[in-house]
Formats: sequence, C-alpha cells, structure tokens
Amino acid sequence: MENQNYNLKDTVVKNYLQWSDEGKAGVLQYAVGMVLCFFTYFMLSNAIILPIMMFDPEFLQTELGSNATILACFAVPFVIIPFITHWIHKRPTWSVAMPAFKVEKGNLAFGFIGFMVVQLLMSFSLNAIGLLNLKYVGFNWQAFIPMFLISFFGIFIQSSAEELLFRGYLTQAIRRIVKNPFVFILFQAIIFAYPHIGNISAFKGSIFAATPYLISGILFGWTAYKTGSLWMSIGLHWSNNLGNVVLIGLKDDILKTVAPFTSEMPTLEIAIALTLAQSAVMAILILFYIRKK
Repeated sequence: MENQNYNLKDTVVKNYLQWSDEGKAGVLQYAVGMVLCFFTYFMLSNAIILPIMMFDPEFLQTELGSNATILACFAVPFVIIPFITHWIHKRPTWSVAMPAFKVEKGNLAFGFIGFMVVQLLMSFSLNAIGLLNLKYVGFNWQAFIPMFLISFFGIFIQSSAEELLFRGYLTQAIRRIVKNPFVFILFQAIIFAYPHIGNISAFKGSIFAATPYLISGILFGWTAYKTGSLWMSIGLHWSNNLGNVVLIGLKDDILKTVAPFTSEMPTLEIAIALTLAQSAVMAILILFYIRKK
C-alpha cells in the first residue's frame, strides 16, 4: 500500500533503500519515474552531442574531444535523476543515493583506492603468468595531463550518474515491490549490463560480452546494499573506469586511453575471470572494512 504520509521531516532511515517505502511510493509513481529516468539517461543525455556535431565536428575526432563529449553526456542524468526522485515521490533529491544528506568520504575513498590497487595487482599478476599482454608505452605528458583532468572529474560524473540510475532509482523501484536482496541486486545488474554490450568492439556485440558488466553490476549493487548508500559503489565504479583510461588501457574500449600501460583485448573468458576475481577480492575487503567500522 502506498505511504500516504508525505511529511518526511522526521523520517529516519539507516539504508538508502528504505527510502523506497517513503513519500509517494506507489507502483504507478515508480513506473513513471523509471520511464523518465531511462529517457533522461538514454535519450536526453545525447542532446549534448548535437551542438558539438553542428559547430565543431572535428573536436569529436580527437581523443580528448571524444572522451570529453561522451563523459559530458552523463551530466544530464547526474543532475536530473535526483530531481525526478523529488518530483515523483515527494522526498529529498539525495534520498535516491543515501539515507541522510552526508558525504561519506571514507566509503568513497575506500572504494576508489581499494579497487584501484586490486585492479593493478590482478592485471600485473595475469600478465606475469602470460594471460594478459601488457605493454609499457610510457607517458605522453602533453596528452596525459589534460586527459587525466577531464577523465578524473568526467568519469566521477559518469559513474555517479550510472549509480544513481541503476543502484539508485532502479534498485529502489524493484525493492519497493520485492524485498529480497538477491532479486533486486541481480535484476538491476542485468539491466545495467545490457547497454554495455557494445562497449568493447572486439567482442562484436555478443550477448556474453555483457557478463563482465553483469559481475560488476552485482558487486556495485551488493556494495550499495551492504553499506547503505551509493558512496562506496561510486568509488568502485569511478576507480574501475578511470583506471582503464589513465593506468592500463584496452585498445578496443569505447573511451580512448592515454595510459602508460596498454593491452590487447583479452579473450572474453579471461575478461570474465579477471572481473570475477577482482570482484571477489573486493567483496572480501569490503566485508572486513564494514566489520572494522
């Protein structure tokens, strides 16, 4: 039954998912909200590309321009999804992401630094046993510095926008109907994985190319569920995407790389195994972190 008490001044929740029961929380409201959020993410965000194509198409042909344009598109859902939450459900804009309005710097930093370390250790370990072919190409500082700055801030917005949609609004919507964590974590991960199938051209759009993203989506969703907010999952997502641009680049990735180390795209089986291993190690570290707090 829909919660008819929309005065949320004294509402106290411990986990951001509990907000799914507050305010105007009917199935119809969530259905409308999901349509608006996905329209914003998939359609409205592309409006940023149109003026660039019209007035400076050559900018899109450069590595910096291509990445900056792709990342800028995510600013639209990053800003609008919290307002959709407020408008549709009559609850705070930030309630799509956190139980209370608080920047959880520790969770964000742990997710970002922890995943970066795990990602590097796993990649170099696979390279040492011959399963990855890493090559040191050095630093082109003239290209690296502007790309790092654009990517550092741009990928934060990009990863945050995706977390707001998939681990935020979508997960809250599913959780409103089904309280089983297994269901709402897995469902959002499947929806998250599908649009990423074409990100790696070497896999030629195979449906199995979504598997690494499915695994990542499960890790991000589980992390948000366990920590009670999106801050650590944003850190994980941000670190993963940034590392691929400025540390170890994949030649067939959708984002252009200026990383000092590059790798040919591994086989899909190795990509799945690497993602699974990284996620398992990170999940163990997160459990230790939570217990220490």
